[in-house]
Amino acid sequence: TEYCWDANADAPYLRHDEAGSANDMFLSFTNETQIRKCVEFIRNNGLGGFIIYELGEGHRVSQPIGKRDVLLQTVKKAVWGKSKFAAC
Repeated sequence: TEYCWDANADAPYLRHDEAGSANDMFLSFTNETQIRKCVEFIRNNGLGGFIIYELGEGHRVSQPIGKRDVLLQTVKKAVWGKSKFAAC
């Protein structure tokens, strides 16, 4: 499995290539880098905002405080600078 970055889409993805097989896999996802780039794009283009459509899968209760909701914390820091809210 290989971590990749699509420069045209500014998005991460994983690919798994099984040579000689039809079982190759592709998985796109959101990470901290993509969130920061999205906020930068919104600001640079004078757009009004963005929508977060799913947060549940990003919350990891088993992690220590400050690491449980990495994507949401990245949104806060990208939008407001240093996070104004306590980490969950």
